Amino acid sequence: MEYKLPPAIVRALREPAPTASDFRPTKFTPADTKAWFASHFLRFVSSDFPEHQFTKRFYSQVMHTFSFIAHYDRTGFWTEYFTNTAGKIEFIEQVMQHPCYGDRRRLRQVDLLDFYRKKDRSEQETADRAQFAQLKARFEPDGVPAPTRQPPPPMPPATARAATRSTDHPAQLSLTIG
Repeated sequence: MEYKLPPAIVRALREPAPTASDFRPTKFTPADTKAWFASHFLRFVSSDFPEHQFTKRFYSQVMHTFSFIAHYDRTGFWTEYFTNTAGKIEFIEQVMQHPCYGDRRRLRQVDLLDFYRKKDRSEQETADRAQFAQLKARFEPDGVPAPTRQPPPPMPPATARAATRSTDHPAQLSLTIG
């Protein structure tokens, strides 16, 4: 089953687009920069994290806004968070839990984490079923279960093992007599 963000979720994330009037300028960041980042972030997330939208400017802003641990470069960050579903879940969780001065209502309203968690479970089930089919073909090539092997004989009791370790063995005698 292919998981793609439903159009309703995409619309809810993108519309209405954030504008400078939605933000308060600060000493280091003007309102229009905040609006650009919010708009780009929502577009990036609603497009399922495409690499071409993960620009150097956007990467830098994401790192600073949500206090991600510095990576060696943009490519390292990309590889860590956006090449698989588990990474996307980790990214969204950090964004949602980070104590920043921002409104993440849109992400909560569309329940983005739930969407990606369901996708992750579906991918895991698909992988498990494929592995099961491979193992079944390997061990039951004609569709008949292979006979079960007999378990190895039980180990002798501890006292019997201890008796065989005594000086009954010539190799042990030569080591101990010297």
